[in-house]
Amino acid sequence: MTEIEFAEQIEAVCRRPKMYTPNGTFFENYCFLDGLGIGALENRYSNSAFTPFLNWLAPPDEHGRTMPISVHEFR
Repeated sequence: MTEIEFAEQIEAVCRRPKMYTPNGTFFENYCFLDGLGIGALENRYSNSAFTPFLNWLAPPDEHGRTMPISVHEFR
């Protein structure tokens, strides 16, 4: 699966979240997409397929380093 195909999957889940998860909550959809991303994109990230995006969102500290924001901050 390419990144564009993965983006299309994200769009589909956002359109009809209850079709892919029991209740359609943010965290259910986050976990569903994270699992899909880890399996389909074959990312080498140890904790999440969203790590690069969460790093991109994070503000740098005084030394210019960033740590991924938490899922709660992302929400």
